Amino acid sequence: ETEFNDSYATANQISTGSIVNGSMMNSSNEDYFKFTLPKRGYVSLTFKHGYVDSENPFWNAALYNGNYEWMMEREYKGNSTASVTSTKVGLSAGTYYLKITRNRWYY
Repeated sequence: ETEFNDSYATANQISTGSIVNGSMMNSSNEDYFKFTLPKRGYVSLTFKHGYVDSENPFWNAALYNGNYEWMMEREYKGNSTASVTSTKVGLSAGTYYLKITRNRWYY
C-alpha cells in the first residue's frame, strides 16, 4: 500500500490473487484499493492483522462497484489473528473498489 490512497481517485491498483500489506496511520485513515475483473468470476478477501486484546471489531472491509455503490462489508475482530477469508462473492466483469477502515470506536 502507498499513501495517500484515501479516496476512489487515489486508490492503489491491485491484482486478484496478490498479497497487499497496509498500515492504518490513525483512526480516521481509509485505504482504497482498485481491481479489475476481465470476466465474470468469484472473489474473496483474506484479512490478517496483529493481535489486539479485544473481541471488538477493529477493522472493516467494504466492497464497492465501479459506480462507487456499496455492495458488501465485513468486520474483523481484534483478537481473531488467524487469516480470515470472506465468503466468495460472484462479480461481473468490471472495476471494483475495496475500502479498508479502522473502526473509530475501538481505535
